[in-house]
Amino acid sequence: MRLSVLGLGHVGLSLSACFASKRHKVIGVDVDENKVAMINAGRSPIYEPGLEDLLMKTIRNGSLRCVTEFEEAVLGSDITFISVGTPALRNGNVDLRQVKVAARDIGRALKEKNGCHLVVVSSTVPPGTTESLVQPIIKKYSEKAFGRDFGLCMNPEFLREGNTIHDFFHPHLIVIGECDKQSGDKLEDLYKTFLEDRYRLMRVNPPTAELTNMQTTHF
Repeated sequence: MRLSVLGLGHVGLSLSACFASKRHKVIGVDVDENKVAMINAGRSPIYEPGLEDLLMKTIRNGSLRCVTEFEEAVLGSDITFISVGTPALRNGNVDLRQVKVAARDIGRALKEKNGCHLVVVSSTVPPGTTESLVQPIIKKYSEKAFGRDFGLCMNPEFLREGNTIHDFFHPHLIVIGECDKQSGDKLEDLYKTFLEDRYRLMRVNPPTAELTNMQTTHF
């Protein structure tokens, strides 16, 4: 499958390299030009056991490349993961500014695209964010119809720093918070391409998936 990952922090970069190692075509996106250049040279800007080896392999065989332009990545893929940072604010709330920017830029790109595109929120966000924030922003800027022109899921990650690669390939649970069945089916099909039967799957609504992620994340 053709994938794009918006945000190349610890989780986003690991997702990009792991998906690409299974021969999916992946485009990673980050606004940091130095980081993108470093990754395209096969070097990891963060330390994670096994990650740099995956980067070198996937960059060299062409299954992974990184860019700074959201539009290029979205137009060149069928599924886009939002994996941008959502730091905690002093008042205890979550800073969703990067999520809003990602949704806006995805919408702008989808305005120029035909066919149905799946958007997957992997960032840690409060319950209700996927349906009440991300979906209307994409709809506004794309001028496209949800369910026909784009689908949406919330897919929380449970990747521990220092064990990210192992956790990706040996998940104890995969949670798909689907806004509609077609979107959930498409995301499940992606995981089936390489995980086979070695995982437990839970398909729920987006707020439940978001709550699951919030409960297992420490800010």
